[in-house]
Amino acid sequence: MLHYQYRIVGCGSDDSEKNDKTSANQGEGPWYKAQYRDFTTEKDEYINAVEIYEDAVYFIAQKYVEETGESITKIKKMMLSDFSVTELDLELEDDFYIMDIFIDNSGIYLATQMTKWSDDYSKLLESQYKIMHCDHAGEEIAIMDISEDMLNKGEEGMSAYLSSLVRDKEGNLVMTDANSFIMALDKEGNKIADIELTNWGNDLIVSED
Repeated sequence: MLHYQYRIVGCGSDDSEKNDKTSANQGEGPWYKAQYRDFTTEKDEYINAVEIYEDAVYFIAQKYVEETGESITKIKKMMLSDFSVTELDLELEDDFYIMDIFIDNSGIYLATQMTKWSDDYSKLLESQYKIMHCDHAGEEIAIMDISEDMLNKGEEGMSAYLSSLVRDKEGNLVMTDANSFIMALDKEGNKIADIELTNWGNDLIVSED
C-alpha cells in the first residue's frame, strides 16, 4: 500500500532545549527547539484538524475517492509514547463528514455536516449539522442536531461550514465558521449566544478558567 508521509512538530520544555538568544525579530526568550517525528498515512489521505489529549494526538484523516465520488473521513490516534497510529472505531451517519474535533475529559466532540447539491452543483438542496459526542475510543454517547440553529448561516445559497468547535468547563459548546458568526449552545443544546462576525475569526480556543 502506498502512503503519504507527514511530520508532527512539538516543542520540548527540557532546559537543554532552551535557546536564550534574543534578536530584534524574536524578542525576549527563552525559546524552545522544535522536535520532529515523521509518520505515514494512506495514499491521497490528508490531515484536517489535530487535537492533543493526555498522551495521544487525535487527528481527522480525509480522503476523496475519485472513482466513486465518495469522501471518507476517519479519526486516528497517535500515541506519543511510541508514535503508533490507530483508527478509532467511529461510525458516521451517511453523507456526513467531520469539520472539526475537540477533546476533553468527557470525551470527543465532532462537528459534523451534510450538504446536498443539485447535479450541476448550482443549487443547495439540503444542509444538516450535528455535534457528535463519543468516548475516547470512538464509541457514540450522544448526537445533538443543531440544523435549526444553523438556519440562515452563511452566504445566501451556500452552506455555512463549522470550522472550529470547543467546549468550556460548564459544558457549553462554542462554534464558528470563522467568517460570519460565533454561536454558543448549553449542554442541553439551547442557544445562549449568537455573535455576528464582521471579519475573519479564524479559530477558537478554551482557557483554563
